[in-house]
Amino acid sequence: MTSFLLSAVIIVTVAVTVPLFDNCLRLSQQRLVPVIMVAPALLVLLLGMTVTSWMCRRQYDPWRFVLWLPLVLVGVSCGAVGIVAAFNSFRGYHQEAPLLVVSAFALALALYAIVVPFMLLTFTTPLYRSRFQALFRLSETERSLSEVEPQVAPEPTLT
Repeated sequence: MTSFLLSAVIIVTVAVTVPLFDNCLRLSQQRLVPVIMVAPALLVLLLGMTVTSWMCRRQYDPWRFVLWLPLVLVGVSCGAVGIVAAFNSFRGYHQEAPLLVVSAFALALALYAIVVPFMLLTFTTPLYRSRFQALFRLSETERSLSEVEPQVAPEPTLT
């Protein structure tokens, strides 16, 4: 839990400070758009990966992690979009429910598309695999994606 909170603080700090200190501290609405868009998306990604690692701790397998991640990202992004919609409804803006669902799925799909190449690199490279498993406290496995041997059916014997 401490690594999640530390990561969340770092993500929010970087996402807020970089646009604000860019170009001699000139604040404008154009500078705040990346903060408003990127920081929640990064928090959704971080929370999605943390929840997926909690789900895969007992029986960790790279394929299991990669297949659970989009489902968890959809759930977390639906929650995040719901929170944003609730804040907007307090301010007097009301959105259509189908638009909210589509935006949640689009956010989850975009985050998953960004993460999948890095996940495949992580699962096939021993150095990154060990760091990934240590970061999310996942157990070592006997096999990885690069070490999986194809299943071959036994040859039939002629009698």
